[in-house]
Order: sequence, then C-alpha cells, then structure tokens
Amino acid sequence: MGLLGGVALIGALWWGLFGLKPYQISAAELQARYAYSPPQDLALQLAPIKDLAQDFSFTSFDGSIVNGRIRYPSDPATAGAPFPLLIAMHGMGRSHWRWWQAEYKGGKTLEHTHKLTELALQRGHAVIAIDARRSGARKDPKVDIEQLMDDLHLWGQREPYEAMLVDTVRDHRLLLDWVTRLPRSMRAASRPPATAWAVRTPCCWRVWMSGSAMSPPSLPSCWTTSWPPWRSRICCRAWRTTRSGCSAPTRMSTPTAAPT
Repeated sequence: MGLLGGVALIGALWWGLFGLKPYQISAAELQARYAYSPPQDLALQLAPIKDLAQDFSFTSFDGSIVNGRIRYPSDPATAGAPFPLLIAMHGMGRSHWRWWQAEYKGGKTLEHTHKLTELALQRGHAVIAIDARRSGARKDPKVDIEQLMDDLHLWGQREPYEAMLVDTVRDHRLLLDWVTRLPRSMRAASRPPATAWAVRTPCCWRVWMSGSAMSPPSLPSCWTTSWPPWRSRICCRAWRTTRSGCSAPTRMSTPTAAPT
C-alpha cells in the first residue's frame, strides 16, 4: 500500500502541475489570437513557371520565410477566366511536396494527397500549398515536432504547440492576401476557394474538404480515414470523431497521440 500510495501521490502532483486541462476562450480572444499585421514588403520570390508549376517564397508577419508551390491546370497566360483555387495543407511534420509527389525523400505519401491534387487539376482547379511551421523546409533542427509534443504531454507546455498552429494559420492568411493580387488569369475565382485539410497524427490521416477559405474549419462534408483501421477512434482530442463523420472543434485543444 505504501508503494501504491506513493505512486498515486506522484501522479496527483504531476497532474496538478503539468497535466493538460481543458480551457475556454471567447470569440474576441480567438479573433485576437489569429490577428496579424501584414508586412510592408512580402519580399516575394517567384520561380519561372515550369510544367505548369511555380515555386515561391515570401516573408511572413514575423519575418519567417514561407515556401510553397502553385500548380495550374493549364497555362495561366492563355486562360480565359480565373482558376478556382484549392488551398492545400499537409499533415503535421510533413511537407507541401506531399501534395505533388507520390514519394518524397524515399518515403511514400501515405495520405495520398497527391491524388487529390491530380483530381483537382483534372477538374480545372489550381492548387497551392506551403510548408507549415516546423514542417518541411521550415523544420527547426533544435526542436522537432516530436519533442514539441513530448513537452506538451509530459510537461504541459502547450504554448509552443499552439503558437505553431496559430502562426501557420496567419501564414495562410498572408498567402490569401498574395493570391488576390495575382494577375486575373492566375488568381482564384471570386467565390471562396476550397480548402483541403490533411492532418496526420501517429494514428490517423484525415482529409477535409471545406468550402471556407481559411478559418478554423466548419465542415459541411467530411471524409475521415485512419491508419491502422482499428485505431479509427484513437485520434485527436480536438475533434469529435466517429467512423461515419466529424464535426468542428468546440475550443482550442491538443491532439492525443496513440501509442505506436
């Protein structure tokens, strides 16, 4: 009993000091979280269009360099109308290259996002994607995402994790600012662009197709896949998920990684 009591005491102390706990934020606080000040100069760098694809980079609101690529369904110089635009988001720790290639750095694109790109191009959509914070070419060699999540779950350090997500959304808002300034034949149609969300945790891959441009997603339709299949219910605490569908988050939260 003495040993069990000691373990229970240590567990209680850890939970009280470091355990992640739900919290609520108001709509005004949420709006303030995602607010940003556009830089005076995006320092946009555009590579020449090659095979209907164009690599680019720009400077974000905090000086961070954002890199990405846009692919067109046909030559934008001869397009008679703006292309509808699919804004693609890769899975956590992955890269925007997963939207273009079946393999990257010797690893297969298990989430099959490159097939969504092919489908979108076939249907006349342009597709654009950037690397999220701490992912792809923007990985921090000092602190990778696994370390970030270990600190989150073991020591309750949620601020760096949340900052990564919030700043990635801000990067995408700047991306939309830039897209609206493209020549008419190259930019999105006047209706809101579709957004594809591919979120990967150690236990699941999910892709959402949403009609909204860039906001914490409201999901009129949902496609959820999991890997391995028997882990379909062990995914993200931030989302209320079942095998048949999903719904939007009720508050900012953190994903729960299943054992691998």
